[in-house]
Amino acid sequence: RNSLDPLELRAEWRDAFPKADLTGGYVGDGYPLCTDVPAQPFLKAGARYEYSGSASVEGAAHDAFTPYEAQDLTPAGVTITIDGATQCNGWSACGNPSNAHTARYRVPIVKIDPIGYGDDTVGQWIHGSNGNVMQIHSVVLWGHLDGTYLYYYPVADRVADFDAAAHAAEFNTKFPAGTAITVRNSPVIGQAPAAPQQFAPAAGSALHAALCAEGTDGSCTFPRAVTLPEAVACGAGDAVCEGAETIKTVKVVAQGGEVGYYTYVPPPCVRMAVFAAGKETVRKTCPNCAPEKQCSNPAAPAAGMACCYFTTDGVPGKAARATSPAQCKVLGETMKYQTGADRCTAAGLVPCDDIQAGDPLDYNTACAPQQYTWTSTGCAVRIRVDDEGHVNLLAAAATEDTRFRASLGNTFYPLWAGGAFPTTADAAGCEADADGFVVCDASVTTAAVFDAVPTRAAAEAGLAAGAFDPTTTLAGEYECLAGVDCAAGDVVVYVPAGGAGAMDELSVVGVAQPTALGGGYRYFVNRVETVHVGAHSFRNAPAFNALVGEYVYTHNNQAVAGYADEVAAAAAAAETEAVIDHMFHHQNTAPFLARLLIQRLVTSNPSPRYIAAAATAFATGDYEGRGSGRYGCMHAMTAAILLDREARSSTLDADPGHGVTREPFLRLLQLLRSQELQAARGQDIYMYGLIGKIGQDMFRSPSVFGFYQPDYAPSGPLERAGLFSPETALSIVPRLFGFFNGMESLFTYGLQSKNDGFGSIHWQSEADLALDLSNGGAEFPTYARVSALIDELDVLLTDGRLSAASKAAILDNVVLYTEPVTEDLHACDPGFSIEEHCDCSGATCAVGDLCRKDDGSGHWHPPRGCERASGPPYAVFAGTADPCCSEPDAAHAFASVAQIVRKLMVITPEFHTSNLRLPTGAARAAAAEEAPLGTLGYKAVVVLMLDGGADSYNFLIPGDASKCTAPLSHQQYTARRGANALSQASLGTPIAADPAAQPCSEFYVHPNMTNVKAMFNGGDAAFFANIGNLIEPVTRHDRRSNKQFTPHIGAHNTQRKFKQSLHAQDGSAKGVLGRIADAMPGRTNAYSMDAYHKIAEAETVEATVLDRRKGCDRMASYAHHGAAIDQMAAEASESHFAETYGGILQRAVGVTEDLAARLEAQGGVDTVFDGGYVGSQFDVVAQIIKLRNDAGGRLADRDVFALNVGTFDTHAQFYDDHTKNIDEALLAFKTEMVAQGVWDDVVVVTNSDFGRSITPNAAGTDHAWGGNYIAVGGSVKDQ
Repeated sequence: RNSLDPLELRAEWRDAFPKADLTGGYVGDGYPLCTDVPAQPFLKAGARYEYSGSASVEGAAHDAFTPYEAQDLTPAGVTITIDGATQCNGWSACGNPSNAHTARYRVPIVKIDPIGYGDDTVGQWIHGSNGNVMQIHSVVLWGHLDGTYLYYYPVADRVADFDAAAHAAEFNTKFPAGTAITVRNSPVIGQAPAAPQQFAPAAGSALHAALCAEGTDGSCTFPRAVTLPEAVACGAGDAVCEGAETIKTVKVVAQGGEVGYYTYVPPPCVRMAVFAAGKETVRKTCPNCAPEKQCSNPAAPAAGMACCYFTTDGVPGKAARATSPAQCKVLGETMKYQTGADRCTAAGLVPCDDIQAGDPLDYNTACAPQQYTWTSTGCAVRIRVDDEGHVNLLAAAATEDTRFRASLGNTFYPLWAGGAFPTTADAAGCEADADGFVVCDASVTTAAVFDAVPTRAAAEAGLAAGAFDPTTTLAGEYECLAGVDCAAGDVVVYVPAGGAGAMDELSVVGVAQPTALGGGYRYFVNRVETVHVGAHSFRNAPAFNALVGEYVYTHNNQAVAGYADEVAAAAAAAETEAVIDHMFHHQNTAPFLARLLIQRLVTSNPSPRYIAAAATAFATGDYEGRGSGRYGCMHAMTAAILLDREARSSTLDADPGHGVTREPFLRLLQLLRSQELQAARGQDIYMYGLIGKIGQDMFRSPSVFGFYQPDYAPSGPLERAGLFSPETALSIVPRLFGFFNGMESLFTYGLQSKNDGFGSIHWQSEADLALDLSNGGAEFPTYARVSALIDELDVLLTDGRLSAASKAAILDNVVLYTEPVTEDLHACDPGFSIEEHCDCSGATCAVGDLCRKDDGSGHWHPPRGCERASGPPYAVFAGTADPCCSEPDAAHAFASVAQIVRKLMVITPEFHTSNLRLPTGAARAAAAEEAPLGTLGYKAVVVLMLDGGADSYNFLIPGDASKCTAPLSHQQYTARRGANALSQASLGTPIAADPAAQPCSEFYVHPNMTNVKAMFNGGDAAFFANIGNLIEPVTRHDRRSNKQFTPHIGAHNTQRKFKQSLHAQDGSAKGVLGRIADAMPGRTNAYSMDAYHKIAEAETVEATVLDRRKGCDRMASYAHHGAAIDQMAAEASESHFAETYGGILQRAVGVTEDLAARLEAQGGVDTVFDGGYVGSQFDVVAQIIKLRNDAGGRLADRDVFALNVGTFDTHAQFYDDHTKNIDEALLAFKTEMVAQGVWDDVVVVTNSDFGRSITPNAAGTDHAWGGNYIAVGGSVKDQ
């Protein structure tokens, strides 16, 4: 997670390959092809521009570039007089053997003024003093040679039929001996050659007006984003605009000279994964860098164009030089190959077939630095098919994007016709590779889907490739097919204007959309592309992100700054939008959202009718006239949920299974609002560390799955009734007591940190408390009667549902005041006297005197001014006020009463649940009596869950190839893992394994796990390889068989559940540790750290949830209000939710008070536990294990512990600190267990949701299946 911007998109981390959708197609279906983008889309209706400021996204070199000026290339002041031309074949004959050119001419010089060191200048003209001009390819002005010759290359230097003698004769005719010559960059003196320019629309043009958006003073306002409402034309004199195929940036110059830049955002489109008849594109990332090549689709605007005077045909190994200027209309222009080839032809040039290694490709010779440039050299993309039909694209060029390598295993699954794909047995045109998979040639064919207007059903089933809107983006290029009602037809067809007027591959088919989906038409091109691989085929797969031939990153996967990076990010965003849109319109989305929202707002167990009503409102956008009428209307769904009879029926409040357990954060907010919390000193309200105290906090969900699962069923009446209560997963003892203790602190001290308070102000001393350093406090009106206060809180906190039993429990435990005989708390009660209430004489009591009060009902309370004392119903006078007869401080008195009432109100079952409690009047059934202690020795099992799916293939790593049976080896591991591999040099010495039982005689262990490695070498550790959830034995080759696979392989929630139950075929199975605890003889205790962990769930043994920081937290208010708490917890309720809460509270108080007291008396363990979050958990485990010999009585024969550590879902990076923390924690745990003498009786096992892919996914790895796990303990036998 990125805490600064959780929605950040990093295109270079994106899996660029096509992705399957949930309905048998591809995510990119329905989007137009990038190869179908119309001419000059930047002028079409809907074209979008984003303001980048006073500089363009392309950077300073782009913005500072100016077109060529006419100039002499002969150095100033230098006069060259020649004496004819002669040919020297090869550089050796011309005085320099280091170059391999074969047709070079030298011109004897009669006179030349001294010139300094120069270089080749490309694409020039020789001007004679006699007025004649000849175009040459390049000229060398190297004065350091012999000072007597000028060297040049003719334009036709490499053409096979070039007549060298004729050329020399032509030269000598135009420039006879004694002619003075000058080399210039253009054929006409004073006229600059054509050159690429920045696109700056002319003032007054429609595009300039839209982007400038002049204010009243005539200056440009430069809107943040501009979308053209209609197509615009190029302005007068905008020759650049007229000829450009694409643009990247636009320079807008205001009347006053201010400059603003806009970035053109191309429309979302997809490219097909496989293309035919590719062309090599070339780029150079620095002037002297070797050219980088890739194979690009010539039908896509994937590169710029550089032209040459000649090609290398017939001269193997010789490279051509690109001419200057580049054949681009605007800087950074990309174009289709044929567009560039046509421009070369028009200039009398040819597309280069290669580029010289020493020549730069920059704004002078190409369209942009580091941008790819077309060449005429052909290429092809091959595909690799594994034994499950997954496809990888393989590029021929050695410098192609590294994603297209067989060794990395980056794949996608295409829609193979009939489900059949080539294998090594039947692959025509394929050969086997080193892994036994096939590498094949592929061809692509296109065909029209329909030759007549289809029905709606046929169009929706048969068309996949999207098209641009023929009425806007393609306006003028398409016309309605004759005989079709394109204004109101259910299916409409458009054909190219001026064409044959019949349906073919270029036709566009529109399918009318329902009003709830926005109406209008969704357009498709009447074309299907099929990829043929021998006798097999699949529909070509669309992808949003750049694939083969369109890479925009450097070889080390760093983004090329500028527009290329912007486009890559836009493509990634478009793909994300497409996935969201696909999910949004999926048939399961409406009922899925309906159920979850009903669970949050009304009841955890809605009826199917209720869910259907809310889902229908979402899909139609209407509920009894409420809503927008559009699909996905939350207004309509919310109305359907809140106004449904299941939400409004008071009768259902008495239904035991209707309602919810309320979330702790919502309970907290309700209480703070109802009690009118006021911020102190104008500061913001900040509550510190809520996630660790109550289990929830804003924006702090522990995972993408939220704070709890919607199908959580707690043990007890809800589980027995087959009902769910998701929020009850947060009612674990540490978080429940954390809530109570935070409330106790809030009501006593205000919002600060004293006694586990929620505030951020840290209370240090009584002096701090006197300064009122809290973040805030609650103000509440004064009531004359305690019952009035309780009634008011009943309305504010429990919706008037507070039962008589809960009210009685509160009233019976108000210590300082009960309801007096009179209604007035502002005067001393005349019905009592000192003598009746205090064992002292006179008008006052002395400090330390005993006082009592018996109101005749058998309830005793100390009068004001008295405090509790042990023994009979006595209290000790504290001396703070006359206990009876002095005028009391009513506000202070009420505040004391209000504190107690509020503290008890937040403990009531009614505050934690939403339906009627309906106490039965009977005590809750006693918990099953604990099993008797056995006579067996003590044993403990500790399971450490690595939440998120640990990449354990870096825990245990195969050894060198010389120590392994092929193909497994560290070398294979390195090839497959790529950048995620750990080098042999970093791994240290290997561990030994039995070669008869293992594929390697040596393995490596993660370098951070030195202690685990030492334990293994000492016989105290073992590794388990390739462990994953199974129902029956299967291999990956059985994926399409009838064998049973674990449901939803790769899904965190299901795989974590099954990994902890080891019973994937039964979703209701208890946890494996819990089942062990149920089955073991004697007494077994189960403990779960910081949460309910499925693995510790049992039938007969209730797991105790521990706090990793404190071990066993205590309820602060229990010491003063235990009677009320016991009273509320003990009485049974008809409500399943209240009964579940009461049972949790009752057990929490009973078990935790005893366990906490034992741990406090024990005083911890001797070993210091390192390892952070993990170490603190093992510290608590060690303390519990130490209690096996507790003086208060042995707790159990067996203990099972469920621990966890998160953030192992490493899609983008590895958290190596985790491995170090685990290693340190295990060492400390072993040290303590050895000291306690039970190391041989304890075993620790790691576990995780699933393993991860060996091959990388961006900077991390993806979800997979099997993984490697560790066991440590003194009795571990088999390594």
